[in-house]
Amino acid sequence: MRSHSLLVAVLANLLANPSILAQRAGDYNGDGFEDLALGLDNENINGRIDAGLVHVIYGTALGLRSTNNQLWAQDSAGIPDAGESGDYLTTGASGDFNGDGFDDLVLAVPLEDGGGFVDAGALHVLYGSPLGLRSVGTQFWSQDSTGVADATEAGDLFAASQATGDFNNDGFDDLAISAPGEGLLDIANTGIVHVLYGTSSGLQTLASQIWSQNSPGVADAAQAEEFFGAGLAAGDFDGDGFGDLAIGVPGQTIAGVVNAGAVHVLYGTNIGLKSVDSQYWHQNIAGIAGLPGVDDSFGSILSTGDFNNDGRDELVISVVGETVSGQTDAGAVHILRGSAVGLTAVGSQFISRTTGGVLGTAADDDEFGAALATGDFNDDGFADLAIAEPGSEVGAVQNAGALHVLLGSAGGITTVGNKLWTQNSPGILDLCEANDNFGDGLLAGDFNGDGKTDLGIGIPLEDLSGFNNVSAACVMYGSATGLDDAGDQFWNQNSPGILEIIEATDAEGF
Repeated sequence: MRSHSLLVAVLANLLANPSILAQRAGDYNGDGFEDLALGLDNENINGRIDAGLVHVIYGTALGLRSTNNQLWAQDSAGIPDAGESGDYLTTGASGDFNGDGFDDLVLAVPLEDGGGFVDAGALHVLYGSPLGLRSVGTQFWSQDSTGVADATEAGDLFAASQATGDFNNDGFDDLAISAPGEGLLDIANTGIVHVLYGTSSGLQTLASQIWSQNSPGVADAAQAEEFFGAGLAAGDFDGDGFGDLAIGVPGQTIAGVVNAGAVHVLYGTNIGLKSVDSQYWHQNIAGIAGLPGVDDSFGSILSTGDFNNDGRDELVISVVGETVSGQTDAGAVHILRGSAVGLTAVGSQFISRTTGGVLGTAADDDEFGAALATGDFNDDGFADLAIAEPGSEVGAVQNAGALHVLLGSAGGITTVGNKLWTQNSPGILDLCEANDNFGDGLLAGDFNGDGKTDLGIGIPLEDLSGFNNVSAACVMYGSATGLDDAGDQFWNQNSPGILEIIEATDAEGF
């Protein structure tokens, strides 16, 4: 059985899905093919246990290929700092922070010790070039960096989540960085979010921002164990050209219900994010289906996409702890629609395994919505939604994991033509095994440049080569009918050409 205490859920998300999920792959060498970054947070480096590393596999017209793949760690030449036991370095958000046409990559180290404090957190930014990611000009950010508000403290978990968007619409991507373990006014784990703005020189602290539930204009007030920022996602919800930011608060108490969860939305302007007209969403609001439940963790996982192709993004909000038809932690997702005035509950959708047309049957601990990704898998102009269910049983195999794919339409997400994939699906490489957790980590990108979005699927507890839980990633390619198992790939550290080799306790995911 998979645990669902809120702290466990937050830590599991930052380790298994640290880019949290509304992120697309980046094109780090600017060749028109997006590339895949895979994090191995449990990798041992030079005798340092669980220091972590990241593989980067580059896209081509034939899809992902191991040619010129890269391996990055805190011990790589040119990378500031050094790997330490328990750092759990892994992959984070992608974006073009200096506007040069090459995407850049965050390496997240949310359990980095700094300033004498354990688990304070930090991140590196690798910048893209015609030859791909490079260490020249790498940036190292923490709450002790000059110009970054606040200061490093134990358990801050800086960089636990990140989201990329152009919040001031100046042509440079900006980076939102959460520190969900930050305490405010001696209140533990309230959480904060930093925003660094992009420039022609990359990310800078000029005009940087810090947000919390104590910020003027932000609803509610900071309380203990709320983990503000545990989930982040960026999108343009009102279609005005400025990126907007959704901030999950999975530990929020709603109507006396602990850990029910909530989401704040800040809107972009020509001077960056603002709290004026910000929104506050939870399951006790008219038009939002369901009711607040203990440990629902509404907002722990977020994603965005324009499912009805109206030029405004929708917001997908996971409720992994939702009880569905009496099944505890079966999970569900809400979809709020974008509009000219921002997100609205009018026409909102509530989707679980009990929704008419969705394949399968809800069960305890399925965790429907534990990972999310959006992309136009069939290139019809409507974004589609991938929903992971890593706790799903497949036959008698417990926690094998499953993946649902629902298509977009003029009316939004539809169950017509939806698909359910597992490792036992015909054409999918490998087979279901107990506790594989297929889908626990998703990343969308067009790896072969054909205009159809492809999907990387984490299998964080895959057993390979006689080792337990060393993990792998499956890649499915888009087609005119959506994701297809034809030509799917199975990547791990023993794949031909991939640097490094499998060792016990490696963990590969997103």
